[in-house]
Amino acid sequence: MENNIVQAKSKYIRISPRKARLVIDFIRGMNALEASAVLQYTNKKAALSIKKCLDSAIANAENNHDMNKENLVVVEARIDEAPTLKRGLAVARGRYHQILKRASHIIIKVAEKDSLTKKETKNTNKDSKKASKVVKSETPKAKEEKEEGDSKKESKTKKQTKKPAAKAIKKSTKK
Repeated sequence: MENNIVQAKSKYIRISPRKARLVIDFIRGMNALEASAVLQYTNKKAALSIKKCLDSAIANAENNHDMNKENLVVVEARIDEAPTLKRGLAVARGRYHQILKRASHIIIKVAEKDSLTKKETKNTNKDSKKASKVVKSETPKAKEEKEEGDSKKESKTKKQTKKPAAKAIKKSTKK
């Protein structure tokens, strides 16, 4: 199989999937070693579990499939909802409030960057392309042209506002 994708799963991790998804969004599409470093210094409870799962995926790729860990990229990283533990709390007037203790399944897939198909590379690089569009700065000449266009628009709007005021003055003098 030319396109080897290696995965690791961590199941029944006792953290809410919503909280864990905040952390996993950081590493999606990143180089695997960089993602591991990012997770090491992320100040969230889910980061430790996700880092363990990512390190397991890297080890699986290196030992079982003879891949170079320097070239590994996080192709897919997702958090699925695990079964919820239902607990309760007795409250006033003999009532009962339900407490839901949520759990998560962590699935991380890695592959070598060289073996990825064009479609998969496009999916992993979407975020980086969006970021590059935002980072592009305007040249000084383009800024000047933009400012000149804005000043022309302002002068047109001033002229338009003066005309109705002049008409109102003429009407009041005729009466």
